[in-house]
Amino acid sequence: MSEKFSFEKPEPRSEDREKAVLSIRERFKKAVSAAVLPMAFSGVLAAPEQVGFSKKNVEEMLHQDIKVSEYVKRADKAAKEGEMDGKERKELFQTVAKAKKVEEKIGAANLDRNFGIAGESEKIKEHFHDKTLNYPNISPERAKQMGINPRSINFILDALPHVWIESINEINFVDREEQIGKVRKDYGLKSDLNVVGQASYSSAGNETVLSFFKHPDGWQESSFALSFRHEIAHANDWKNRRRSMPERVDLLHRTLERVKSEDRYYSGYVESIRNEDKKKELLMKASEYWAEIVRANSASAILLGRQDRELVRDYLDKETAYNIPELERRQNQKSKPEGVREKEY
Repeated sequence: MSEKFSFEKPEPRSEDREKAVLSIRERFKKAVSAAVLPMAFSGVLAAPEQVGFSKKNVEEMLHQDIKVSEYVKRADKAAKEGEMDGKERKELFQTVAKAKKVEEKIGAANLDRNFGIAGESEKIKEHFHDKTLNYPNISPERAKQMGINPRSINFILDALPHVWIESINEINFVDREEQIGKVRKDYGLKSDLNVVGQASYSSAGNETVLSFFKHPDGWQESSFALSFRHEIAHANDWKNRRRSMPERVDLLHRTLERVKSEDRYYSGYVESIRNEDKKKELLMKASEYWAEIVRANSASAILLGRQDRELVRDYLDKETAYNIPELERRQNQKSKPEGVREKEY
């Protein structure tokens, strides 16, 4: 009878050690193949041909500040060849499949330019788990000049998810009218269309300055509340790195599906956006569609179809400042974010 190999036996022969390592790797490879076999049959992704990355390797591959198109490639490789449990592997496969569909629809360049940087920042996550609610910097005097009661702004803020508020660094009130033709020509809208709000992202993609312009008919509290929810939705879409990558990909993927669906929410603003680059046009429409359905949901959820209601419900963080009375409220003293990268209206 041949002697069984054991790592506990002293000084095993090199050829026996090699056989044992190969056997362990082969068993792990078979286990991975079994876990992804249903997806392989469905044609989503092929079963892995090699297991070459430890859990630490996978974490290092995916939790870095890299372009989203590069993240998709790494995630695909990690899902096929990395060490992880079945639930993690399934989620990563699903994320890759959705990301590839998104890339097909809008192109890799638009994905990288408008999605923001991939990877998770622990500092960002810790910041939003803080029990202190930092209100955005607001000038009460400027708000009054625009006909907006500063107290009503705080009521609006307290009714919103507190982590959404944390994404806003500053709220500006600009006492002049602004036209879309001057600030966003790529939307293809009539140049004399008035812009009443604007969200400007920082280069980090995680702090935003909201600006509100003079309303042609004068601001009313109700109209300001709706416009505010539209702009804050921009600050909390797929570009916000507080969300995990699977969440960010899923939100963009589902919004792209909804904006082209027959039963979509009708917004004249979204429907009017035109660009010669149809992939860019689709992405711009998706960005505004997300903001519009959040706005409509705050007015009355019955305005939305079932899938739009579900989309907003899934990503509109539930806890408002009203739900967390122990939050310490203080005025935000952070400096204005540098390197403004992108603006939405």
